[in-house]
Amino acid sequence: MIHTVIVGGMPGGKIILIAAAAAALAAVAAVLLDRARATRRHMTAPSAYSAPPLPSAAAAAAALAHVLAEHAALYAATEPVTQPHPASPPGSELAVAAVRSLDPHQVKLVEACRRGHAATGDPAFAAAAETVTGLHV
Repeated sequence: MIHTVIVGGMPGGKIILIAAAAAALAAVAAVLLDRARATRRHMTAPSAYSAPPLPSAAAAAAALAHVLAEHAALYAATEPVTQPHPASPPGSELAVAAVRSLDPHQVKLVEACRRGHAATGDPAFAAAAETVTGLHV
């Protein structure tokens, strides 16, 4: 029987250390490269050169006229309210009605109206809460 003897070479522990060091070096290089690329893509502060130009006075006036016309058309059929309708202080029945609506905006508005009424006593808060929940007849 013949046994082969290997002379020389590198022990396994040294190979593992070299491989780990190479992997760590590659990871550091990858992170540095990524950071360098990200720095070029990201602008840290807005530049005066990249800001859009301000509209001319005529263009600004035309835009304002357009907004006013849209507003008038949107609220043409709505009567302005000078005094809110009489309402009782917002209580638990308003909260229950808001929760039953399953509308989170309605729940938030009723809660804000309850807090506003408690802080100021202004009946407009109670009227708004009754209107949004449909309890105002």
